[in-house]
Amino acid sequence: MKELIEHPEQWRRLVSGEVSVDSAVEELLRWVTPAMHFGRRALVDVEVGGQRIGAGDVVTLWNSSANYDEEVFDRPDVFDLGRTPNKHVSFGYGPHFCLGAYPGRAEIHAMLTALRTHVSDAVLTGPGRPIHSNFLHGYSSLPVSLRPAG
Repeated sequence: MKELIEHPEQWRRLVSGEVSVDSAVEELLRWVTPAMHFGRRALVDVEVGGQRIGAGDVVTLWNSSANYDEEVFDRPDVFDLGRTPNKHVSFGYGPHFCLGAYPGRAEIHAMLTALRTHVSDAVLTGPGRPIHSNFLHGYSSLPVSLRPAG
């Protein structure tokens, strides 16, 4: 909600149908990256970006950084609900891909569909209360007022 309110041109694009709910879901996941990082232990010796990683070393994937990689995303610093392709790693990748990815996407899809169908305008009515975590990004509270469509 915060991102849609702070980017009114994107809200307009969503409500007008200029962008699909499917692409909006993916861009929201890329932009806010709910789980900021994951740690893994290397199984074999490997070199990544000129850095040697030994078998057994703990490595961290910073999803929140990877989702803004300028070698992967055109204009990664721009919030664009119509972004395609959108190869974000908000749910990880490969054998450790998050099992909650599908229900998570379905929940966001349902929320965006309801918002664009039933809400004409949204405003923040107070400061949000962020979750204080070095793992999760989000809010425990975000006061918002919604104006019905129609």
